[in-house]
Amino acid sequence: MVRRYFWFAAALIAQIGILAALPLGRDESGKRIWLSAKVTNLRDVMRGSGIRLDYDVARLNVSQRRGETVYVTLSMQSDSTWTVEETSRKKPQELAAENVLIRGKTAHRRVPIHVLLREKSAGEWVADSVAIGHAEKPFGRLGKDETVAWASAGKAYVDFGIGYCDVPERQRERIIEDIRKHPEDFAALVQVDPEGRASLLGFRVQEREFRF
Repeated sequence: MVRRYFWFAAALIAQIGILAALPLGRDESGKRIWLSAKVTNLRDVMRGSGIRLDYDVARLNVSQRRGETVYVTLSMQSDSTWTVEETSRKKPQELAAENVLIRGKTAHRRVPIHVLLREKSAGEWVADSVAIGHAEKPFGRLGKDETVAWASAGKAYVDFGIGYCDVPERQRERIIEDIRKHPEDFAALVQVDPEGRASLLGFRVQEREFRF
């Protein structure tokens, strides 16, 4: 009897060990892809926050109600990042071998709009340039006859559940420096399972990769 309990306990411990070795909250099945994105809160990252991401593939051209499921068919570009081929409320019945399907929920947020104003004459200002989105200094260093007006507008997008990631403290300074130098060369490494669910694995800035 004691011997039987011993083997039962040993088997139970072995199963627990196998479960502990499995990654938590991440399904390793699926395909890994690179998605172009922009960091929208660099100033907060400098203060110790994580990174918030705005994905190119998350943009919606047509306004939809909040919380609707959306399926986005992606295809790979020459720079190894993936772009939108088709967006649909219904899951495609067939998917080509070269495509990846990612799904999310429609959401809305406020997007800042910066307008560069230039003084034409005393007390008369004219709009010179417009920048949409989050940016620490959208127009760089301003001249004496320049100022910036600010507003915001509603924006619909697809929330894939991969819009935020923590920053390893030992790499924070390097990450911040890379993003400031190359804000347009940011891409996220995303794993998409067969059902279209996405998980964030890491990111790269230009050619430097950071894995979680």
